[in-house]
Amino acid sequence: MSRQIINRILLVLFVCAIFGMGILYVKQEHKISELDREYNELVAKEENVKYTISEYAILVDSVNSRNYVIRIARDMFGWVFDDEVLYTKPTDKPQDDSSSAPEDSLRDQNSESIK
Repeated sequence: MSRQIINRILLVLFVCAIFGMGILYVKQEHKISELDREYNELVAKEENVKYTISEYAILVDSVNSRNYVIRIARDMFGWVFDDEVLYTKPTDKPQDDSSSAPEDSLRDQNSESIK
């Protein structure tokens, strides 16, 4: 009888051990899938950073070039060369009449001071 009890206890312990290892395996699989997802996100970020660095490297290399200076002068300041004509799109906004009002008041003051 004691032999049967020992066999049953060993069988229960064996089943518990197998069940515990199964739970551990599922947890590790879940952790591996999370780490794979995180790895893929980091690889995507790394590619983005490498692209940004290459863009900045190109920009740094072109800063001292004549074309870069001309482009910045045109884009930011609207400068043109002496022999160029600048064409711009007309705006749809009506011009503000209040901007001419101070000039009219200055003309009125000048004409009064002349009298």
